[in-house]
Amino acid sequence: SGSSTVRLHLPTHEISLIRDELIYVNVKGNGVIEIIRQSSEESGKYYICINFVHSISPSINSNVWRLSDAWIYTKNEDNTFSKYSANSIVTGGEWECALKEQGAADFIGGLAHGDENVKDIVFLLDGLPIDIDTPRLYAGKKVIILENSTLNRCDTPSDIVADHVRHYEFTKDDLIITQKVTWKKSLTMHKSYLTMFPIKRTINNDDNSDYVTNRGFKNVYFETLDLSANHHNTAYQTGGITEATLWNEGPGYKVFGKVEVLESNKLPNENMAFSAALAYNKCYFDYCGIGYVTQVGEVWNNKARYILDFKGYQS
Repeated sequence: SGSSTVRLHLPTHEISLIRDELIYVNVKGNGVIEIIRQSSEESGKYYICINFVHSISPSINSNVWRLSDAWIYTKNEDNTFSKYSANSIVTGGEWECALKEQGAADFIGGLAHGDENVKDIVFLLDGLPIDIDTPRLYAGKKVIILENSTLNRCDTPSDIVADHVRHYEFTKDDLIITQKVTWKKSLTMHKSYLTMFPIKRTINNDDNSDYVTNRGFKNVYFETLDLSANHHNTAYQTGGITEATLWNEGPGYKVFGKVEVLESNKLPNENMAFSAALAYNKCYFDYCGIGYVTQVGEVWNNKARYILDFKGYQS
């Protein structure tokens, strides 16, 4: 019997991307830690930096470590990094937690709203703790951050309403945030966000600069939304939305962002919206809807996966 050879025909152009499998952790001191990994842009020189910062604001009772802004970096020959642009691609707004009780003056959680205080934090690189106070550049494969904090009623530091646990896991491909809120008080909620993504709309937060993202997509509804200047696709929608994808179509920064809620309590009135603010196309996932009443001892579990990528600039 004869034999045959199957030949696989590959594209003739050469892909120049050299994959960097490492995550770089740049402890800058003064409560700023840069977490840096390579983007998928094919030259291999562009990196995404997400800042993890210690936010302290006594006036609003805030003392917490949290995710902040994100930037495009380039890697230098001496293994240092420089900013590609003077502007971020993700703002310093909240990613993890913003909860509002009905009738309260403000949300609680993080820096923007306050009323959250860290109890303990551990920062691990490849399973070993690192010093988050002394400036140094580290490199490894996986970053895990464990943080415990308390949430108090808006503008009432003596009234602790919940314990808040966060687990961050950074790899070269994504970020997964797992959270647990254990309620100590019964509150009637207005809006309850445990998954947010403050990705920018334009680079200078105005209608005259390059876009960062101008299109979006929610699962369940299956339509591409125009999120450019003067858009109107910002209504909250129910129906089990667990995923939002954002990208830039046309000139500007070729940024891709995606956030997916992997686990939640799946309460009946959970809903989701994109922000109408000029500064960003922020994704808001409302955990329970307006009017939900928490019970003492009730536990909210939430896990979300984030992807943030840069594929170059298109004029």
